[in-house]
Amino acid sequence: MKVINTPQAPPTPPVAKTQHLPNGWVHAKSMTDTSYSFSCTFDSDAQKKIIKCIREEFDSFSKEFINKVFSKVVSSEYAYAIELKDTELKMGYELFPIETKSKKQQKVKKRFKKLEKAIMNL
Repeated sequence: MKVINTPQAPPTPPVAKTQHLPNGWVHAKSMTDTSYSFSCTFDSDAQKKIIKCIREEFDSFSKEFINKVFSKVVSSEYAYAIELKDTELKMGYELFPIETKSKKQQKVKKRFKKLEKAIMNL
């Protein structure tokens, strides 16, 4: 009898927590030790405020990135992306495994945490 090695199942993705806000916005967030994703829908009149919030943390972001992906990859440490549309925002990061957590990785986590908080307070 021949034994077939089956590959391991991929890890279960984290469940996104979804919330409907009093202002009509809907947002979802998913987070692990090494990744984070956030998305929300909003009224189109809030887009300028959201751009301002993003620029507080990422000063090279501008309205030219609307309907495009604003991203950065530091090959051995992390990658992040922000996609802003007329009434939708998607953003997230992934931290790549390294032996010790770097200051750059911690800075990315803090920037996204502050950005999420600023957007949720609009």
